[in-house]
Amino acid sequence: MSEEEKTKILWWVVGAILGSVGLNQGINKSFQEVRYDPYTGTQGRLVREQLDKLERRVDGIDREQWRMIERMKRREEEAEKCRVQLDNHFRSHP
Repeated sequence: MSEEEKTKILWWVVGAILGSVGLNQGINKSFQEVRYDPYTGTQGRLVREQLDKLERRVDGIDREQWRMIERMKRREEEAEKCRVQLDNHFRSHP
């Protein structure tokens, strides 16, 4: 490869780099509109408060469900004890 071809390739590379930077800057300047983000500022605070409220409700429902499960287990244990006691009572009859 001759020195002249190397220089041409170098200039093409430099031109491509500068062109891409210039194109990028041009695109950025043409789209200056700021994107609206609903999760910042006052509306974001309201959304977070609503989500916190919903999370507390779900946690409360979950706690109540576990309480009910524990109560059902205790009732089933009591019912099993009663069933065993009745079985023992009926076995003593002729």
